[in-house]
Amino acid sequence: MRILVHKYKLLLKVLTTIVFLAAFVMVTPLANADTATHLVISEIQTAGGDADDEFIELYNPTNSAILIEDWSIQFRIASTGTFYKKNFVTGNSVPAYGFFLIAHSGYDGTPTADMTHSTFSMAPGGGSVFLVNNQTQLTSCEAASIVDKVAYGTGTYLCPEGTAASAPAANGSIERKPGAAQSDKGNGEDTDNNSADFDTRATSEPQNTSSSTEQPPTSVTLSSFTVRSPTSQATFFRWQWLALAGAVVAFGGVAVARGSLRR
Repeated sequence: MRILVHKYKLLLKVLTTIVFLAAFVMVTPLANADTATHLVISEIQTAGGDADDEFIELYNPTNSAILIEDWSIQFRIASTGTFYKKNFVTGNSVPAYGFFLIAHSGYDGTPTADMTHSTFSMAPGGGSVFLVNNQTQLTSCEAASIVDKVAYGTGTYLCPEGTAASAPAANGSIERKPGAAQSDKGNGEDTDNNSADFDTRATSEPQNTSSSTEQPPTSVTLSSFTVRSPTSQATFFRWQWLALAGAVVAFGGVAVARGSLRR
């Protein structure tokens, strides 16, 4: 009987610890491992009503505004490998959890672009877009100054992260996830694979610095957490949970076997 009471006391301590840890997770912000910590290219439209109805959208997944006045947006033609560059200008900044819209002068959509240009036209069939932290024209796809790059479609001189995203149709776009799947959670997913990080939209949805901010989702997975006896190394508890957006939404079960707790 004394041994049984001791085991139940130990069980109570273990369960108390579990409740404490769960409460801790519920009040502590947890970063999604696939969310970028830097500016990203978030949406690209290569054609609309005419060939130059195109835009490039940036997204800031961080909690601070990012000044880009000394940066540039660059494009490489997939068929020839030629690089083109458009510099940002004094005062250009991307709000925390916000957007910045770069559009060709032929863009006829809404909202209004934060910066317009006629420096290059993006070929609908394939190309590569680069966000660069200086204003030096690229000569390589792997320059240290490249903050983010996205390739779409096909071509000899594509420069993708991983595999290129699909080429969008006219008036459509490629949009970084979570995008339309979680329309208020921004476009911050970044696994360094363009085909995995972007979805194709039938109708584009550009956003600019005046658009509503969108904070990225947060998640963490803790698996196979085991509590053992300090003397016998017997397993008392093994668990697995998933916390999403600061709330525990799944929790592993436990079972009692021969006086010990096991998953």
